[in-house]
Amino acid sequence: MKNELRAVSYNIRFDNPSDKQNSWVHRKMLVFSNISFLKADIIGFQECLFHQIKDIKENLNNNYEMSYDFIGVGREYVTKIVLIILLKKKKKKNTYINYDGNEKGEFSPIFYNTKKIELVHSHQFWVSETPYKVGSKSWNTACTRIVTWGLFKQKKTNKSFYFLNTHLDHQSELARSEGTMLIKSFIATLKPQIPLILVGDFNSNDYQKPIENLISSTIDINFAIKYIQLLEIPIRDDIAFQTLFNTKTIANCKIGPDSTFTGFDCAYSETIDYIFINQQFKAKTFVVFNNHPSKVTKNSTIASDHFPIVADLKFL
Repeated sequence: MKNELRAVSYNIRFDNPSDKQNSWVHRKMLVFSNISFLKADIIGFQECLFHQIKDIKENLNNNYEMSYDFIGVGREYVTKIVLIILLKKKKKKNTYINYDGNEKGEFSPIFYNTKKIELVHSHQFWVSETPYKVGSKSWNTACTRIVTWGLFKQKKTNKSFYFLNTHLDHQSELARSEGTMLIKSFIATLKPQIPLILVGDFNSNDYQKPIENLISSTIDINFAIKYIQLLEIPIRDDIAFQTLFNTKTIANCKIGPDSTFTGFDCAYSETIDYIFINQQFKAKTFVVFNNHPSKVTKNSTIASDHFPIVADLKFL
């Protein structure tokens, strides 16, 4: 409908052969089916390896008659020593190896429906004290983490909006807390009158500090200065934190379970995936899409260890 937008966040689980019956080759068709069913205008995926991204795009566009494109880069950097070894191994096969953080490692890509959405500008930064250094890590993070973001335009209404996607560390509470402050400070540099959506796997429950950082309206803007300096963005005199809202909390209609992470064996029940918006959107519906079989056994194959989450939004 006019003035409305469907946003999705979906951790699809990286292709790990040790997942056995839940490795990518066995469950990818379930993922494609879920995405096709949800008919999102824009999606933030987490844990995607490059071949998974290619699989998703090719299958949705060719087999489901969709029209998705994506933005994003791999989060890792291959050192020169490793590169030399890899090149020697691959030389006979004439395989090109990318070592600039373009295709290496996990992505947090943003897929958008090109029939409805136009990309205006995009970029990324690493969740670290050196945000533009490929593969950089800080704050005791176990893994390299990245934020992918873009400025988009809805074709039907000509309305612009920002969309940010991330996946924060699973081990370091400090890295998650500092990461959300880095993201919150980056958002403070954007125009507050432009609608904004932030999605991702934050590896935090909604009562923990990383989420409190994002939704708090009482943090002094002076705390943003050091993060904005890390991001190398000029500081405006009128800069202020934007108020962000958890769509699960404010949506008029909520459907599905509370938990978003279950594990492949459904042994977990945690809420760690979120869709946040600024005050330029209204959240109409929030859905945790429970697509697991009614009875999960050790031999079951399920789409992912996370449920996709969906927010139907209205431009204000």
